[in-house]
Amino acid sequence: MTESTRSPGDWGCEMSYQQYPSAGGPAPVVQQPGAPFAGAPQPGGRRAGLLGVGALLLAAGVVAGIVMFLASSSNYEDGVKNLARAPIGCTTSLEFDESGAYTIYVETVGSIGELRGDCPNTDTDYDSSGDDLPDVDITLVDDDGDEVDLDRDDSTDYDAGGFVGQAVATVQIDEPGSYEITATSDEDEVVVAVGHDPKGDAASMKTMAIAALVAGIVIGGLLIVLGLRRKPAPGAGAPPVPPVPTGFGQAPGAPQPGYQTPGYQAPSYQPPPAAPPAAPPPTMPMPPTPPAPPAPQPPAPGPQQWPAPPGS
Repeated sequence: MTESTRSPGDWGCEMSYQQYPSAGGPAPVVQQPGAPFAGAPQPGGRRAGLLGVGALLLAAGVVAGIVMFLASSSNYEDGVKNLARAPIGCTTSLEFDESGAYTIYVETVGSIGELRGDCPNTDTDYDSSGDDLPDVDITLVDDDGDEVDLDRDDSTDYDAGGFVGQAVATVQIDEPGSYEITATSDEDEVVVAVGHDPKGDAASMKTMAIAALVAGIVIGGLLIVLGLRRKPAPGAGAPPVPPVPTGFGQAPGAPQPGYQTPGYQAPSYQPPPAAPPAAPPPTMPMPPTPPAPPAPQPPAPGPQQWPAPPGS
């Protein structure tokens, strides 16, 4: 029995290989849909209403504050001039129009107006130039003749409008009406003045002037600052739009989607070439089967031999 060895070429078969396109070739270009270009949002206009109201309040507060401050000085002088005055050595009738606290002064410089009655010290000027305040005895009675309590108080004074006075007592008038005041002293060049504290009225007016000035500046200035701030641009409150990603395989140098560049033609999508049909796999023939060896033949029968008889 012999063995034979054959190469594939001996069987009449040849193997061929198909080379596919390399991966380094041009990649397909996918054009993403362009997003509409939106310009930068323009800032909104200013709030003209707030600007106008703020400017008006600011101007009104400043003007009111200045006017009230100037009026406080005039009010102080008018308050001094409007005090009720009673000459020394006389009993003077006073008419209180309202209840409240009143201050009694000893006035050393000024002039008393013409009063009804026969008091000798009316319609005269007075000027007590001494350093010490003269002693004056003062009595106040109501319409029923009952004496009204006077509380000693020298906390205030005044010097305005040609008058100089020093507080000596305060009195609480519970009921409006007619009262009588009597003043006696060794010094004739003084009078007794009764009324509300002119400095207190002027101080209240100054406080209101400062409050009006500060309120106008603060509120008006705040409204002006708010008015100067621009309104939000239309659509400023919308959520931001994420950027459009660049398409796969976009050609180098191509503009981003949504922008239009003159002269630029967006590449169209080119499908890759179809691959050729694959060749059928080679068929390798089987080698022929060697013939089977002949079966062994039994030996030919010879002449039949009998065993020899014993003893032969």
